Amino acid sequence: MDITKLILESNLINFVIAVGITTYLLIKVIPQSTSKRKTEIQKELHQAQEAKKAAEAKLEELKVEIENAKKESLNIIESAKANSEALRAQIMKDAKQELDRMNANASREIEMHKEMTINTIKEQISHLTMKNVEKTLLDKKSEIDKLIKLKLNKDLKEQVA
Repeated sequence: MDITKLILESNLINFVIAVGITTYLLIKVIPQSTSKRKTEIQKELHQAQEAKKAAEAKLEELKVEIENAKKESLNIIESAKANSEALRAQIMKDAKQELDRMNANASREIEMHKEMTINTIKEQISHLTMKNVEKTLLDKKSEIDKLIKLKLNKDLKEQVA
């Protein structure tokens, strides 16, 4: 039994030493380690809160920038609408002036062609009238010549008889 007792005593001593080392570690090393880790976690948590605040501030800045950009885009759109309306009005005015000018030119051209046509018709009527008069005069001349010949013949016969 001596050996068993010795083994048992040796195991008991080893167990007490292990419990003592474990207790020492739990009392001295682990609290320092956890305290250090706790400090690091608090520091990281503080940094995360600072980063969150900075991100929120940046988010607010960006929201303001977005709102300003929206206002600016609305101003640009309104300006573009006004410019396009002014441009449309100017184009319509220019087109109306051009149309009026073209109508005036067309009216002058129509009037000129009308006068030319009337003059041409007058010339043709005059020419036809002259031809008709010439023909009538020629026809009448023949008749008059015949009448004159008849009268001369009649007068000659009267004088001869």
